[in-house]
Amino acid sequence: MDEFELDAANQVLLVITLMLVALAAVNTIVITWTTALDARHSSALARALGVTPREVSAGLSAAQVLPALTGAVLGIPGGIGLYMAVVPDENPVPPLWWLFAVVAGTALVVAALTTVPARLGARHPVAELLRAELA
Repeated sequence: MDEFELDAANQVLLVITLMLVALAAVNTIVITWTTALDARHSSALARALGVTPREVSAGLSAAQVLPALTGAVLGIPGGIGLYMAVVPDENPVPPLWWLFAVVAGTALVVAALTTVPARLGARHPVAELLRAELA
């Protein structure tokens, strides 16, 4: 392959990577939103017993961060193994601090993306939510 073909392949790969990252961000927000809607009754009951809206949103964020961390930890060796299967002549393992940064960055980004839907879901009045579940 000449240099032009490699540049074109790298550009296509960059576009696909950015699209996958955007899709993952939207997916995280939608999953958190539906989780917050599903947990309305139990969240309202917990808030009636003294839990603050901040604690409710922290719990919902933690419920999203734990699977994301598992995916990041399992995805790194999976991605390296897939790359090694496609390009066996190259060593694709990045520096160790990059791998730790990916895992920590995943946790921070998922926590940030889940905060807004979780906080909005926890702001509804408790009595209204409990009454609506009985109807």
